[in-house]
Amino acid sequence: MELSHRQDAFRHLNIMTKREIKKFLKIPDNFVIMLQQGGATMQYTAVVKNLIGLKPYRKAMHLKTGMWSNQCDKEISKFGNTVIVANNIDDNNCTKMVPEE
Repeated sequence: MELSHRQDAFRHLNIMTKREIKKFLKIPDNFVIMLQQGGATMQYTAVVKNLIGLKPYRKAMHLKTGMWSNQCDKEISKFGNTVIVANNIDDNNCTKMVPEE
């Protein structure tokens, strides 16, 4: 199903959704609700861009446990330094949550 953002049906849905979000979360009128497309990649990109800048050394620590965290590591390296706590991709082919000792 596809619905153009220019159609009245979408505009109505957009307005009502934002109104319900504001009501449910008790968001003041001076805040704007933005509905954006995007999946996991957009989410971890947003987290990285917003949080890594708060750290004085622009350094993040994380686990590489599979495809998504591997992509996240590549994204983080664009904006700061990474410290890989465990690399389950290289260490054990993603068969364990932590490296074998």
